[in-house]
This record gives sequence, C-alpha cells and structure tokens, in this order.
Amino acid sequence: FETCGAAFDTVLELYDASCGALNSLACNDDAPGACAPASSVRFRLTQGATYYLRVGAANGSAGGYGVLVSHSGSIGSFSSVATGCGAVT
Repeated sequence: FETCGAAFDTVLELYDASCGALNSLACNDDAPGACAPASSVRFRLTQGATYYLRVGAANGSAGGYGVLVSHSGSIGSFSSVATGCGAVT
C-alpha cells in the first residue's frame, strides 16, 4: 500500500483483528526514495482476513491522496469500508 504522489506528508498504518481490538502490523512515515514524504507499507496478507489501513497526516498537514495497492502472486478481492473502525476511519 502506498500514497506516493499525495499532496501532503502522509503516514500509513496497517491493522488486522477486529474493531475494538486492532493489532498494528506495519507503519510508515516517509517511504524511502522518490516517494517521500508520502508513505508505503508492505506486508504479506492472508486470504480471507480483514485488514484496516489508516492514512494519517504528519504534523497536521492535509490534502488530497490516493492509495495504490500493488501485489504479486494470487490475490483475493479488495474492498473499502467508508465507516472505518472506531478511531481508524
């Protein structure tokens, strides 16, 4: 997951588990290389599991962004949930 090209300094955090008991799996502020100050997290996902991705802003910044999801190998499906999960919206 990455936010390269975002109009502000993003921070990404990937969670699993369920609402009320989220487990942080990976976090990044300022991906290396040309993507900085955007963010990038890499993680081996498990088919059938639910994950939550939080896109935050460093230092109170704001702006437009997109999330690029890239993969290799066999994948399942991806969907987004507008309501989020508590503080992870």
